[in-house]
Amino acid sequence: MCVERRWICPLALGLIAIVGLAAATALAQGVSVSPNCGTASNRFFLSTFGWPVPGDQERCTNYYTLTIDDHIVYAVGGRPGDLRSGFSIDLGALTCFECGNLRSPGHHTVRVDGGYGCQSGGEYFTCVATTYDVVASGVVGNPWSLTRSGPFPGRPDTSIVLFRFLPQSSCGFPECDSVQLIQVVRVTGLDRHGNTRILTEAEQGIPVADSLDAWTTADHRHIDVAPSANSPYLTIGYPYFGSKSGRSGTVLDTARVLDVPTRPDSAYPDTIVRIVLDLEINALCGAGTGTG
Repeated sequence: MCVERRWICPLALGLIAIVGLAAATALAQGVSVSPNCGTASNRFFLSTFGWPVPGDQERCTNYYTLTIDDHIVYAVGGRPGDLRSGFSIDLGALTCFECGNLRSPGHHTVRVDGGYGCQSGGEYFTCVATTYDVVASGVVGNPWSLTRSGPFPGRPDTSIVLFRFLPQSSCGFPECDSVQLIQVVRVTGLDRHGNTRILTEAEQGIPVADSLDAWTTADHRHIDVAPSANSPYLTIGYPYFGSKSGRSGTVLDTARVLDVPTRPDSAYPDTIVRIVLDLEINALCGAGTGTG
């Protein structure tokens, strides 16, 4: 808890209403850490928002001080004209003397003090607070542990994979009403001499190859869906059999998709005897508190 000019700073994402600030624009302040529970290997992002911005840009200044576990770890503002309604920061990017403890196991208390002052005499100061937890890696578990793969029946050189994503606990995963799976692919070819090279979709004769190649990043990956698809997610619609979205948080449900990564014989360019599909799949929140 913190007290500032008769304002009490509530824990756990409390919002403080602002009344009667004709010269400022804002409704409420808040602070959050995402995820609010995770392991030391997680990246924790802090955001504070909704702070009043005075109308006089030239004669007013605002500032914010971030305190974690009673240690000041970050401060910003204090310059005329540098007015902002909040800030976001990766806690792992902080370099203060005490910052090495921000991802140590335990319960951590966060406080943001902030406000503004003007040469004309107007001022506003208050604080908001929240908490986050760092736990041992075994507490979180592997959300992909239910994934299964094996050879496709009758085609030992082709794999069939049932991807399943289910958080083993709420820790480390924000509340999400619609967990979706998205996959990227990089295609390499092996020639008869044992040499490998990247293959474009165009030289494999893949439909709408120009669009797929236009999506391709500098490291030769693109989203593994057709450009005509209405969504980049594998868990929405054709052609992925048995796919469904999941949930995380208070209510847990498995997100899954069945995939048979393969290429027809017609996709093999001259001299290429083997095609390797390098796939990477990730879970994203499409709806709910953890969206984005």
